[in-house]
Parts: sequence; C-alpha cells; structure tokens
Amino acid sequence: GPLSYYIASGNLDNAFHIDQLSGELSIRHQLDYEHIQKYVLWIEARDQGFPPYSSYEKLEITVLDVNDNHPVFEKDPFHAEILENLSPQEDTNHYIVKVAAHDSGWTVSTDVTVFITDINDNAPRFSRPSYYLDYPELTEIGSLVTQVSAADPDEGFNGKIFYFIRSQSEFFRINSSTGELFVNETTVIVNIVDSNDNPPVFDLPGYFTPVTRNFGLNSEIDYAITVFVIDVAASDKGNPPLSAKTTVRIAVTDENHHTPEFSQSQISATVPESLAVGSVIRSLSARDKDKEMNGVITYNITSGNENGLFVLNGKTGSLTLAQPLDFEVKQQHELRVSATDGGWIAKTSYVTVAVHVTDVNDNPPIFNPDEYFPTVQENVPSGTTVVKLNATDRDSGANAVMAYVIQSSDSDLFVIDPNSGTITTQGFLDYEAKQVYHLTVKAFNVPDEERCSFANVNIQLKGANEYVPRFVSKQYYFEISEAAPKGTVVGEVFASDRDQGDDGVVYYLIFGKSRKKGFGINKMTGQIYVIGTLDREKEEKISLKVLAKNAGSIRGADIDEVFVNITILDANDPPVFTQELYDVQVSEGLSPGGLVTFVSAEDSDSVPSWSRFSYSIAPDFDQNIFTINPKTGQVSVAAELDREKTPVYNLTILAVDTGTPPATGSATVIVNLEDINDNGPTLSTVYAEVMENQRAGTAVTTLSASDPDLPPNQGPFLYSFTGMACERDINECLSNPCKNGALCQNFPGGFNCLCKSGFAGTTHRAVTVYVWPHSHS
Repeated sequence: GPLSYYIASGNLDNAFHIDQLSGELSIRHQLDYEHIQKYVLWIEARDQGFPPYSSYEKLEITVLDVNDNHPVFEKDPFHAEILENLSPQEDTNHYIVKVAAHDSGWTVSTDVTVFITDINDNAPRFSRPSYYLDYPELTEIGSLVTQVSAADPDEGFNGKIFYFIRSQSEFFRINSSTGELFVNETTVIVNIVDSNDNPPVFDLPGYFTPVTRNFGLNSEIDYAITVFVIDVAASDKGNPPLSAKTTVRIAVTDENHHTPEFSQSQISATVPESLAVGSVIRSLSARDKDKEMNGVITYNITSGNENGLFVLNGKTGSLTLAQPLDFEVKQQHELRVSATDGGWIAKTSYVTVAVHVTDVNDNPPIFNPDEYFPTVQENVPSGTTVVKLNATDRDSGANAVMAYVIQSSDSDLFVIDPNSGTITTQGFLDYEAKQVYHLTVKAFNVPDEERCSFANVNIQLKGANEYVPRFVSKQYYFEISEAAPKGTVVGEVFASDRDQGDDGVVYYLIFGKSRKKGFGINKMTGQIYVIGTLDREKEEKISLKVLAKNAGSIRGADIDEVFVNITILDANDPPVFTQELYDVQVSEGLSPGGLVTFVSAEDSDSVPSWSRFSYSIAPDFDQNIFTINPKTGQVSVAAELDREKTPVYNLTILAVDTGTPPATGSATVIVNLEDINDNGPTLSTVYAEVMENQRAGTAVTTLSASDPDLPPNQGPFLYSFTGMACERDINECLSNPCKNGALCQNFPGGFNCLCKSGFAGTTHRAVTVYVWPHSHS
C-alpha cells in the first residue's frame, strides 16, 4: 500500500523537510558548517494499515565547508610594548602598524599599536648650574630659604626626581619631593657647670637638747632651768660661699635619776579575731619620777610585731590593731614594748604584752572529699553502713560543733547520723528496681546553719545473682535444608533473667552429645547455626540440648535447659557410588563390546526426580575407547585396545540425577590392560656378508631381536632358516619365485632370489633371515 515518510529524529535546528508522499528531502534554511558539520536523521516509512507498521532508516548528511567567513583577528586593535633601547622613546612613544590577513577569498586588516616602554637612560638636570643667595642670620627655624628645580625626560617612575643634600648640613634640610630648602632645627649640647647657688640646709629648723648639770651633792637640790640659745651657721666653700643658719636650744636640766616603770612586768589582753582594724586593744602606761624633760616617756614595740599587726602610739602608749587577726593562723601574739624617758642619757624599761586572740565562728565546715562513690550490696539488712562522711571546721570549741543532714535525695532508703556523718540503709534495697542513688549531704555549724557546705554521695548498688535464667519456651522447633552451608542461622533461643547488670547477662551453650550434631550456638545471642555437614539420609530429626546460664561456673540449680528440635529437610544430594575407585584388569585382546566392569551408585533423596540418575563417562575422556550403559552402569570396550600404546586408562564415571539443577556424583575407574602375544620379534640384524669358499662352521653374523610384548610373550627367541634361493637366471627367478614371497634382487654376478618366511608358535615367533653369499673378487 501507499507509504508516508517522516523525519523521526536528528533534525537539529529543524534544518530539513521531507515530503510525506514522495519522500523527497529538502533544506529548510541555509546550513552553517561552522555550526553543525554532520546531521544524522532517522527516516520513518509508515504504511496505511490499522494498526500501521513502520520501518526506519538512518541517513547521515555531511555538510561541506565553503569560504563564507572572513578571517577574524583575536583582538582589534592589537597592542604591544618594546623597550626604548630598541627605538628612541624620547622621540616618539608609539608606532602604528597595519597588518592584513588573507584567505582564499577574504582579506581583513587591523592596526597594531606598538608602545615604546621607557628605560631610565636620562639623568635629572637642574634648571640652574648653581644657586647664590643672602639670608638673614636670625631667621626662624623652618623658614623657606629657596627652591631648587630639576627635570628628567624619562617617563613614569624613571622620570621622578628626589632631592637630598649630598654634604650633610645641620643647619638646612630639603624637601625630597619639591626641592624646597628650609632652615633646620639643631641640637645644642649644654654642659651645665655648677654654680654655688644653694646654701647649706640644716636637717631641722631648730635643735633642743637637755644637758645635765652635776655639782656633786648639790645635784639633789632643785634649781631653775637654764636655757641657752645658740645660733649656728654652716657655710660651703663655693665661689661665692653660701651659708645657712639654725638655732640650737640647750636646756640645763636636773640629772636623769630614774628609769620609767611599768605597773606590771607582764601585760595581757584578750580580743576576738573579728576585732575591727583600728580598734584600741589596750593603753600602756609607765611612770618616771624625774621631772620635766627627764620624765617625758616615749613608747615603742621592739619585737614580736614582724607582720605589722599592731601599732603603738609613742606618746600615749595606746596599742591598736593595724591588720585583721586570724585565730586559725595564730592564737597568741607576744610583743616587747619599751618605755624611754627624755633624759640626755636616756633610760629605758621593757614590758611583755601578750595579746590573746579568741575564736569566732568565721569558717564553715568543709567536706574532704566533697564527692563520694560508695558501693553497697543489694538485700543487705537495714542499718548497714554505706559510707562515713568527713567534714572539718577550722574554728575551735563551740564554733566547730557541726551536724550532718541529708539535704536532698532521690530515695528515703538512706539515713545519716547527724553527729558522725555515717550513712546507713533503712529498708530493702533492690538492684533490679534501682541501681544508683544520689544524695546531697549538708554539714553545718550548730546553731549557725548559715555556715555550711555540701557533698554529693553517689551510691552504687551491687546486684546479687538471685534469679536463674529461664527459657521463654519449653521447646523449640526449627527446619533447615541439608544443603545449608556452614554459618547458616537455623533459629534463635531466648532465656530471660530478672537480675540486672552482669548478673542478668545470659550465656548459651550446647552441651553433651548435642555438640557433635553439626550445630553451634552464639553464646551471647542464642542464635543456632550450622557448623558441619548435614545429611538427611543419615539423620532427619536432630534434638539439641541447650543450656542457659550466668557468668562463671555452674553451681547447681542456677541454669535452665531446653530441647531444640531441628528437622533436616531433603536437598538434592548427588548419587553416591558404592566405590570411589574401581580398579579392573582386562586383556588387550578384548574385542569391542566386551565387558570391562560394572559400576553402581545410589541416591537416597526422597523426591523422585532427585533420586533418578544415569551414568556417563566424563567428557574430558574423549578417546571413545570405552562406553557405559546409562542405566545399568556396564562399562564396555568400544574400540580395539593396544597395551603397547596405552597400558592404563583412567576414566571418570559420572552419575547425574534429574533434579533442577542436577546433582552429580563421580567415581574413578582404572582400566589396566593385560598383555597378549600380538607382536612378533623384530631382528635388529638383517644383512650380513661372508666370503665364499669359507669353511663350514665359519661365523657369518650374530643375530639379535626385540619384542614389545611383555614376558612371557617376549622371549627367549628361536632362530632358524626356513629356506634359501640362489638363482642365476632372472627369468627363472621370475618364473619360479621362491616360496613365501621371494624377492628378486640384482647382485654382482647375477640375480638372486631372497626368500623369507616365518611361523608363529604359542609362546614364540620364529623369523628366518637369509644371508647372501658374497662372490670372490
């Protein structure tokens, strides 16, 4: 019928059109080789039937290039640079070159601009060879003096000018960029020469000292005090000399008869460690019977105040606290205090001041450690000690009295002794219910509970193995194919243990004779898997004894047992020969069709198609020497045998069942060929010469023979003549040939007939060799 034509695919850019009726292919628009060089169209031819049928044909269209594009420069215009030493740059800095490109039909051109790159080949030149100018001497620092100017015909950085003063001057500086010259700052080093501009200075504006008057017995008499005032001058040796003046007052007093006396040889004071700094601890007082200056007393701490905790007023004797006290560091301080009078020859007395520091409750109890991790066995009786907490207080006495209390807890199974800090159990502890308990214990002063600290107690319960593993099923039943490979999982048993932790971990094992049944068990998961070869024909039902236990050795009734019944499903086992090796001997003279041996195999599969099989010889033995009956297993000879060529045959016999896929068993048949006397002797000497007219009995040659047969078919050999022909006439020789196939031979002196024959016996073969006589020359 009529056909319709279509472009099925490959019509890129819709470049082609096909006439549906005529199949004429045409171009829709101009093709461009530079865009697409090849089109691959699939043309469909479709009939008008219902449903319509189509066939397709590939059409490759190669577009040929025409010169429709002019050359295009990659850049337009081009730019290039060269160094000016190839061309004088200072004359012109660029050149323009016009370059044309031609193909067979087009010509285009572009401009190439070559820029001359400057090199530093010109030195700067000043506008004037020298500069002369006058400048006033008192000009301010930084004032502009003049400006120098230079030019450089090079371009860019090569033409940039920097100015500097070659012969360094401390009076001028130049701007490196502009050439401006300025008056410079200078450094003046001044050596200061001392001049006598400071008079001596007395340490004190005035001096006063008592001087004892002593006139013997008259010294006990009170006299009026006489005061001498002396002006003292001090002058240096400078030029001019300078001086200073001061006044020295000398009071003539009575003799210093008495030493200051404290009312007690030892003084003590008790203060709390919380005493505020600046508080008066005690006022010390000493008396001196002398009058006036001799009776004026000054107090001082001479020892025991190394840390500067105390301050003593030298005039009043008031002892005050300078730094905080700490009872926990030191409970008593001993100070040695001196009292010195104002005599010209001063007298001093000493007293010991003991400052006792009393404790205040300024330290909280502290736990050490502040976190505890005790362990306790479950089921212990109430009152069992769990842990003893220890807190210490640096305070002493009543301030160190503390008590313990459980501040928070996630259980009421524990109590604490408030005095000793010992935590004990109360109630029944069950590891299976809870394994860890968290307590917060508070240690506080009594009665000041604000001074306290806390400790965390994490009690780890230790389980007791109080439950026995129990299997969830009384028996288990599984099935597995006898063809399952090692490692195949058969099933899984499970036993539960109400204990928690390690005591609740269950271990599985197969024990007794069950261990030799070809199965193993994962001791952690209870998965039973294949570890040996399974054979349904030997054992179809297997019962395993599986034990569930906890860790450690078995102690008695702490285990559970279960029977696992496994049914071995039949698989297509290969037939099994009754013998793996058949070793037979047959005569090499056995005719084709003769019996070699019978082979026999059995297949115990329960499925009929799996138990039916046939015999064959493995295809790698392709000599077609033997055949086998596929049903009976009879091995027969198929061709003539020759022991001398092949003494032994090694056959692989197959038994292939009809399963899907088929299973194959094999056995080896060794066929040893027995020798028969099927080969005659072969003479190794077939020609000899002897001179004629020799005496009878002269040895002509010694004959030897070989036979490929085996003993006794091999020898000894019997040698004999069976006949002789010596004919002078060839015609007679030809007309009366020797018996047994004589051969006519041309010898010197005539023609001889060489006749040879032999006969075969039951144990040997005789061959007669005729020796030709040699004519006398």
